[in-house]
Amino acid sequence: MNALNEFEACRAEREAQIACIHRLRECAAQSLRRVVEVSDRQVIRSLYREEVDALQHHCGCHCSDWTQTRLVLSKDERSVDQSVRLRREVSKTAFDGMVVLILDRPSLRPTTSDYAKLPLGIHNNALVSNSILSLGARVYGNGLVCDTFVGSGAILLRCGSISCKTSRNYQDLTVTVGPESGGGRKIRLLCEATMIEVGHQLKHPSADLRDTVSDSPDKIGFRFNVVSSECIVRETPTIDGIYLYPAARLDAATNVSNAVLFSGASICNASAVSDCILQWDCTVTDHSIVTSTFLMEQVVAGPKAIVASSVMGPDVHVSAGEVHASVLGPNTNAHHQSLLISVLWPLGRGNVGYGANVGSNHTGRIPDQETVAGEGVFWGLSTVITFPVDLSFAPYSIIAAGTTLGPQRVCMPFSLIASNPYGGPNNIIPGWVLKSSPYAIMRSEKKFSIRRKAKRHSYYTGWKIIRPELIDLCLSARSMLRYGLDAQSSNQSEKSISGIGDSKLNEKSRLSGIKAYTECIHRFILSGLVSFLFDATSDGAPVVETVVSMAGEVMAGSRKSSLDKSIGDVPRWGEFPWETDVSSLWKYQRALLLNEFPFSTTVPESWIRDRVEAFLLLEQQHATAVFQCKNRDDVRGLQIIPGYETSHDAAEKDSIVADVREDLVLTEANVASLLERLDEQQRSKL
Repeated sequence: MNALNEFEACRAEREAQIACIHRLRECAAQSLRRVVEVSDRQVIRSLYREEVDALQHHCGCHCSDWTQTRLVLSKDERSVDQSVRLRREVSKTAFDGMVVLILDRPSLRPTTSDYAKLPLGIHNNALVSNSILSLGARVYGNGLVCDTFVGSGAILLRCGSISCKTSRNYQDLTVTVGPESGGGRKIRLLCEATMIEVGHQLKHPSADLRDTVSDSPDKIGFRFNVVSSECIVRETPTIDGIYLYPAARLDAATNVSNAVLFSGASICNASAVSDCILQWDCTVTDHSIVTSTFLMEQVVAGPKAIVASSVMGPDVHVSAGEVHASVLGPNTNAHHQSLLISVLWPLGRGNVGYGANVGSNHTGRIPDQETVAGEGVFWGLSTVITFPVDLSFAPYSIIAAGTTLGPQRVCMPFSLIASNPYGGPNNIIPGWVLKSSPYAIMRSEKKFSIRRKAKRHSYYTGWKIIRPELIDLCLSARSMLRYGLDAQSSNQSEKSISGIGDSKLNEKSRLSGIKAYTECIHRFILSGLVSFLFDATSDGAPVVETVVSMAGEVMAGSRKSSLDKSIGDVPRWGEFPWETDVSSLWKYQRALLLNEFPFSTTVPESWIRDRVEAFLLLEQQHATAVFQCKNRDDVRGLQIIPGYETSHDAAEKDSIVADVREDLVLTEANVASLLERLDEQQRSKL
């Protein structure tokens, strides 16, 4: 089953379960003096006198009106006295109101859970009221169980109050992100939502989620708890309004209200959750508090996380710190004590260092400001970000430790922004990550691939770091650095170069940025050329004619960056990766190739050879830079830390370095083969 079908199946399962509960309650109301058919295999009826006697006198149960108690059993057993089974599986429990007992069995599949050793049934509960309970479940030692469905194989153990005081909407959640006061961005998401819907609503604030559940049984609310099969709900004092898919868990939480938990999701270890949706395998743990938040697949909140009014994309991990009114995209990590307030970060993939204060959204009047973070941004140790800030066009940039970033827009990707040790404005080095820390990019690429555990979201979250949208940003940044120059000053500012924010840019950094962006652009487009030629000529097709034919399809200069210098002046959302047609990658590369390297029809052989050899040189330089980046840390560590070499992998043994070198070997072989084909074909013409 593909991801989209699984999303639909999940919604259909919830709607079918709620419809089934509605049906059972309706049939229970009709079955006072007769047997009512529930389905093709089951009927519902009231208790026989012998069954009442068994419950009351043998089982030690109490009820003010036994005529309100019902049994659901198979059609074959509709007239069979169930006293023996009731004596075995019900004891020491008070009943009140309409209580339906389903006489079924849990699945026989093997389980390692110690809870399976408990006898089946309903035992030692202070009060069960207006509920539907399977005798194939284990309901033990609870205080109040009210307005609750418990499915076969579920465990409800030593909880306090389990109730549903008001009607609940188990189909969607509206989260207000951005400004905490004076407005706010409302995002409405179905339980099965993805970051695609989040991004669409950020770009189009007036667009509402289409009504895809108009016929849903819980459309107007549903005043009932649902604890599905194989769930574990244990030692949680207060529960009010929950929908648990099969195999979800509440394990020693403190308070859970108005929550939907998908299969594998859990709230545990003294955590409190309210008004939340937790998709598959989410975890809220270890004294965490999460309110009014949508958690997508494989999110972890805890230990000691505080999250409010936020959307957390797949594979996000937040612990120790606070997140308020924010959108955190895939693979975002805030593992340390930090603060994120009103941060719109839909592409995520970034990291938040200890003590980072990305939350100065107060103007002295009301907290009505926000920030937009670019993909892969790293907020360093003890950074202070004063809103509003827009780094959406500065992806994979680093805000260095201790830096204070005032209100500004920065449009230089892969940059380093650091405080000035001599005072005054911050310093910016455009493209610094590309030039001085390529190891970080390669490690991030591998890390995102390995840590993408959210399989149902994987169809749109596996985008590459170096891709057309980021190349467009590099083109735009390079253009601003080239043509926004005030020749009279060695330190450039926003007045002369758009896109650098309030930072200072010296001439050395400007030239370094131009070089870093150019090399990144050329590596990307030349890799496309080499791959195209290697594949297109593998069957003996002539290399030169293939290139000439390709060039004829694309007019030199026809491809312009989709972003121009105005990016530094006009606030807007960029293009999200899932909006890009990946099938047109070579089309993008080849058009940009002919812009960067105008094709010569007079000496095409030289043009081809120069481009292929330039690509090989760039790849070799990149592999060397990745090694040197890691080796630089090793050299420094050896000089400072005793025994460093015994507890750290040297660059020569590093897996990232090894992967880059392995890729280089393959590239060298492909280039050699391609040049050999070119030489052979040229010799054959002589």
